[in-house]
Amino acid sequence: MPVLITPLVPIDVASIYNKGPLPSRTAKCTPDTAATIQAVVDDLRGLGHELRLSDLFRSREMQQQAHLDFTEGRKTAFSPPPGGSMREAGREMDIDLSSIGVPLNQFWEIARSHGFSPIVDSPDPSRSEAWHFGCRGSHDVVHQYVKQGKVGALSLTGRWRTAASWRFACRWTNCQTRAVPFCRRHSSARLRPGTYRRRDGAANSKGDSGRRARPE
Repeated sequence: MPVLITPLVPIDVASIYNKGPLPSRTAKCTPDTAATIQAVVDDLRGLGHELRLSDLFRSREMQQQAHLDFTEGRKTAFSPPPGGSMREAGREMDIDLSSIGVPLNQFWEIARSHGFSPIVDSPDPSRSEAWHFGCRGSHDVVHQYVKQGKVGALSLTGRWRTAASWRFACRWTNCQTRAVPFCRRHSSARLRPGTYRRRDGAANSKGDSGRRARPE
C-alpha cells in the first residue's frame, strides 16, 4: 500500500506583502503543489508577468482563525472550519488577480495545464473566490468520484469530501497539525477515500470498517 502522508516543503514565491516573498508560515506546500506553482510562475514569466500569492498553507490554528473571521463578520469570503480546507494539506493557494497580466480564462488554461483547478465554476474575476485554486493531486479521484454521484444522494459535497480524503488518509497529523480523535465510523471514512484513490475511483467501500471494499 502506498504511503499516503505527504510532507510539506518550503517554497519561495512572490507575494502581495511588501513586494517580498510569501511569509514563511504560509509558504509551504506539498512537493507536487510546489512544482505546479513553479510551472505556473514560469509560464507567466514567459509572458512578462510575475504571479503573486496572498495565501497558501494554513495550520489548524490559522484555519480556525480564518473561520472565526468569516463567522463573526470580519471577512466576507467563506472559510470552513479546520479540517474542511485543503489549505491545511498545503494544496490550495490564493493568487493576486492583478498580477497575472492575462484574462482570467487564459490563466485558467495555464493553471489547469499544470494541475491546478479553480474552485469556482466560471472565470469571472468579480466573483468571490475567483482567486482561489487547488492542486488536488491523487485526491482529485475522490473529488471526481463524488461529483459523479457515485457515493449516494446524502453524500457531502465533492470539495468537502476531497478535504476529508487528505484528512482521514493521514489521520489529520499531516501539515504539522495535531491529530483529532476518531469516532467509531472514522476508520470506515478513512478507508473509503483511500480505496477511491488506490483503484482510480473504480471501487466503493460499503458499510463500516472491516467489511470488504468491492468494485461497483
